[in-house]
Amino acid sequence: MTPLDAVVRLSWLAASVAFVVGLSRMNSPATARNGNLISAGGMVLAIGATAVWLLLAPPTRSFNAVGWAVILVGIAVGGGYGLYSAKTVK
Repeated sequence: MTPLDAVVRLSWLAASVAFVVGLSRMNSPATARNGNLISAGGMVLAIGATAVWLLLAPPTRSFNAVGWAVILVGIAVGGGYGLYSAKTVK
């Protein structure tokens, strides 16, 4: 395991913890906004770590078009649905 792999995996772990903590804080209306921000930060960290991992891949791995496609489609679909939900919630 390279140092890059270790840093990326630790980032993924921190992102998953932030996502779960954010979801648990969304149980109360008083902490829901904070929980949403924590979950969003975790998701940004996970996407950023994955992008770094794909960009700085060792020379033995080739360009991963499928990985980039999954990230871009996920951002488009998730962002679009999140924007729609945010505008239509009362």
